[in-house]
Amino acid sequence: MDFAGIYVFGYDRPFNLAENLLPLQSFRDFSDKDWPIYLFYAVAGEVEEAVKKFGNVIPIQIKPMLSINDYDNFMMRECFHLVKHELTLTMHQDGYLLKKGWEEFTDGYDYLGASWIRHIPNFDFHYKENNFSKFEGYKNIRTTTTVGNGGFCFRKTSKMLEVENSVNWCSRVGGWLPDDVFYSFYGFGQGIFKPVSVGVADLWSQEPFCGRDTYGFHGVNTVRHCKSP
Repeated sequence: MDFAGIYVFGYDRPFNLAENLLPLQSFRDFSDKDWPIYLFYAVAGEVEEAVKKFGNVIPIQIKPMLSINDYDNFMMRECFHLVKHELTLTMHQDGYLLKKGWEEFTDGYDYLGASWIRHIPNFDFHYKENNFSKFEGYKNIRTTTTVGNGGFCFRKTSKMLEVENSVNWCSRVGGWLPDDVFYSFYGFGQGIFKPVSVGVADLWSQEPFCGRDTYGFHGVNTVRHCKSP
C-alpha cells in the first residue's frame, strides 16, 4: 500500500528549508520507503531546494493563510481534494515522526491522532446547531471526541472526503471550527471512522511532547498536563 506525507506551510512568507527541516527529515528517516510528500506552500522561497534534498516531493502552491481559521478551512474543504494518495500522515513544524513502524501501526484504522484530556469548548455550538449535518441522527451523537488531534495525524483521504460531504457547509455557524475536532466528531460519531480507544491513541502520539515512546507528537510549547500512558 502507498503512503504519503502532508506538510502545509501556508504562511505569507517564503518557505525556508531550515525552518521546516525536522518534520520533512523525520518523514524520510522513519518511513519504510521514500513515500511522496505533498508540500503545500504559499510563497515559494526554498521549495525547489526541498524537492532536491528530499526527493519525491509534490509541491502545490496555495493561497496564503492569514489565520488558524484559514488553515482549518483548507484542511476541511481543499486539502484532500488535492491529495491523490489514500493513506496519509499530516505533519507540522511542531509535530512529526519519532520512530519507525508507523505504517504497520496504522493498518486497519481510518484516523489516528493524540488523545485530548478535556471536552472541547463550545462543542455543541459548532456541531449540533443550524442543521449543519446531513445525517438525521447527528443530534444523538454522544462522542466527546477524546481522540483525534490533527497536528500529527494519520488520515485516509476517502474518509476525509466522506466526512466533508456529510455536512451542509452553507449552514455553518460562525466562529472557530478546528479541523481535527470536526473530523473526529463526525467521523467517529457517524461511524465513518473505525473506533479508536484512548489507549491506542496514546501509543500513537502525544500532545504536547512529554518524552513518551510514541510514533510521533504534536506541540512542544503547549501548556498542558502530561498524562502517563
